[in-house]
Amino acid sequence: MADTFILLDDVQYPKGAGARNWTNRHLILENGKQRWATAPISRNFTGFKNVNEIRFAQDDNWKRSYLDQISNSYYKAKHFSETFDFLQFSLAYETEFLSELNIHLINSVLRILKISDQTLRTSSALKKDGKSNHLLCSLIKSVGGDSYLCGAGSSEYLDAKIFESNNIEITYQNYRTIEYPQFNTNKFFAGLSIIDALMNCGVNKTRDLVFGVENV
Repeated sequence: MADTFILLDDVQYPKGAGARNWTNRHLILENGKQRWATAPISRNFTGFKNVNEIRFAQDDNWKRSYLDQISNSYYKAKHFSETFDFLQFSLAYETEFLSELNIHLINSVLRILKISDQTLRTSSALKKDGKSNHLLCSLIKSVGGDSYLCGAGSSEYLDAKIFESNNIEITYQNYRTIEYPQFNTNKFFAGLSIIDALMNCGVNKTRDLVFGVENV
């Protein structure tokens, strides 16, 4: 829905092991229940670090453990083979930084779904200033934007007057989950990783889901 998507990679990483965070984990369906699939990160630092400074924990086996969890959860799914091959290939990317792997994985998904990745930007590569709402406005202006697309929950922290003074329109997306067949459950679970859709629907039908096509 957005012409340009900006990944905030030079803002503060949430502090503490219990911090609610999606940057190093996602939800999958395991034995008919939601479970976290997590990449361990190093928390051996004092003070604060930005997202693009976060490194993976010194665990040479985490990728293998992650893939084993995915395999055990989805090996009977309709599109397991091609999806698992894609994951293995994508995770072979070598980097010690969480944000670098995330960006690589997002771009990999965009490519297989045939969605242009030319509009994906990182905040660290853009000129900007200010904090909070002022930072968002600065980033939007840096890419020539005049509208900010956001979720309904954003209304809790957005200051509409700041956007208005910067001639930027706030557009709330009316996201609605489209249900699709999920392996090993009679109940549909929303909010899972795109891996779940790929495993159950395959590439073409997952692309339809992304673009809001019903009856996949």
